[in-house]
Amino acid sequence: GVSSGGRQGHVQVLPTPQRVTGVGDDVDGVCLLVRRMMARALRDHRADEIMPENSRVVILSAELTLEAAFRALLENRISGAAVWNSRDQRHLCTLSTTDVTDVLQGIYTKWREPEKRIELAHYSILRWTETSMGRRPFVFANAEESLYEACRYMRDEKLHRLPVVDVKSDTVVCVLTHNAILRYIREYLRSTGFHMRRDGNLRSSAGQL
Repeated sequence: GVSSGGRQGHVQVLPTPQRVTGVGDDVDGVCLLVRRMMARALRDHRADEIMPENSRVVILSAELTLEAAFRALLENRISGAAVWNSRDQRHLCTLSTTDVTDVLQGIYTKWREPEKRIELAHYSILRWTETSMGRRPFVFANAEESLYEACRYMRDEKLHRLPVVDVKSDTVVCVLTHNAILRYIREYLRSTGFHMRRDGNLRSSAGQL
């Protein structure tokens, strides 16, 4: 019901001709420069290039019960995973731990009969997606798209995890997270020699980026 795999890859940080070591008190200038550097970093790399080589991809079977899916997510220490429907041979949706807890909370709020609660708690993911609560499109990023586009999807859809799919093989090659993207941006800025003063004003302005 649950499959996982690794991937090979590396992060190639492109050189930049501008090495920034200090910008005085021009806080607005710092913010503008950092934004430009971040946009360049996101546009210069594909969505599948920033994940570590040992990253695992967990795929849930649509036939799993919600309870089993929740347990699989906890055991793999992840907050969500793509769901594969073997009947239709396609990705169905992305299921998160929040989805499961919302369903269980709804069950115990709406239904008082213990038998009904047990029945609903053992819904398969496939059956859950057929309900109004579970109906949603499978949002993903094409592996050949830029990381910038992937971030835009995450922003627009309010996602914390975004599957990246090789559309030629219809395979999830990695799952982007906010933390992975922020780590990549941090390393990119370090590679340019960018240094920021640690006074309170500059920290506050940089936090608004």
